[in-house]
Order: sequence, then C-alpha cells, then structure tokens
Amino acid sequence: MPLPKAACTTIKHVFSQIDPHFDTKAAALAFEGTELLHHVYRTKRFNANDWQRYATGWHRFCIIRDPLARVLSCYTNRVVAHRDLHKSPRLRTQKPDLPMDPDPDFFFAHIGDYASNASVIRHHVLPVDRFLGIRHAQYDQVYRIEELDACITFLEARAYRKVTREVRNSSTTKLSIDDLSGATKKHLSAFLAQEYRDLAPWYDNPFL
Repeated sequence: MPLPKAACTTIKHVFSQIDPHFDTKAAALAFEGTELLHHVYRTKRFNANDWQRYATGWHRFCIIRDPLARVLSCYTNRVVAHRDLHKSPRLRTQKPDLPMDPDPDFFFAHIGDYASNASVIRHHVLPVDRFLGIRHAQYDQVYRIEELDACITFLEARAYRKVTREVRNSSTTKLSIDDLSGATKKHLSAFLAQEYRDLAPWYDNPFL
C-alpha cells in the first residue's frame, strides 16, 4: 500500500523491475518515467472493503515515514523543486492571498488552504490513515522509510531478481524543524497530532 512522500516512487520503480508484465503495460501507455510508474501502480486511498480482497494469500506491506519529515518533503519537493503551485489553475486565478512561491513558514501556516486549493498538495499531505488505514488494517510488515533497504531486499528475495536501487523523486533542498518559526511549529503540531498518534509505535512526536 503506497504512501505519498514515503519512498512511493522508489518502490514503484522496484516493482517495474520485478513485474514480468510491466513492459507490456508500458508499451500500451503514453507515459514515461515517473508518470508511467504512477499510472501503472496507482496510489489509492484506503478502502476497507477492497482490503478484504487481500485478507489471505497476499503479503501485505507498507512503508511509513515520520509525519513531520513527510510534510517537509512535500514543501521542498512539490512546492520548491516541481513548482506545483504554479500548475494549479485555482491558485493562479482565484487565490491571490495564497502566493505560489511561499516561504516555509507561510506555506505551513496555511497548509490546509493550500491543500484545499491544489489537489497535488492535498494528495501529498493527507494523513497516513487515509492511504494505509493504519487503524483498520493488519499488515504483514510495516517498514519505516529508514528500513527501505530491508524492504527492497525482501522484494528481491520474493521475486528471485536483483534490482537497480535508485532513490526516485527525492528532495534536493533540505528543510528541518529548526528552520521553522515557533508559530509554525505550533500549527504543525496540531496539524500532525492524529498522525503521530497513529504512528506512535514507530515514531516519536517531536512536538511533545
């Protein structure tokens, strides 16, 4: 089950190397690179009824990431690197109060507004439970992103194939909690509170 900004593209690249049908699918699609990966291996929101289809006979795994690190990556990758806010028709035409090149403090202070007006931001900052159903689903393995190598090694063993290990779609700009103002930290503390409760077995809440 993929989670945006948690090695999502990297693992889909691994799938493309171990999936015997990937080349056939790729030839029929007018997509390339990352777009192709996300078109073939879609990231969907958790659905309890769909989950039951995989109750037996499947190895169910996911990769999680520290919630703060995930939203910081959304800013550095989607806002700064890809300039996705400039691609939002609604932001360009209807929201002059939401600049398309916000600094980190402004973006995180208005993260809910940006998510409401730009679908790509909403997709990348929705809480983990919306994609993984952490409160409702039983996984055979939950990997922290820090355990990515172990996850890939497991996939290689299951598929009897070695893969090229590449970190895909990572941020080149780095941002940390120390770069944020006190007011921004307070806002993010509230925004991420439930997500940290959901991931309490794996990650400590830095705001406590």
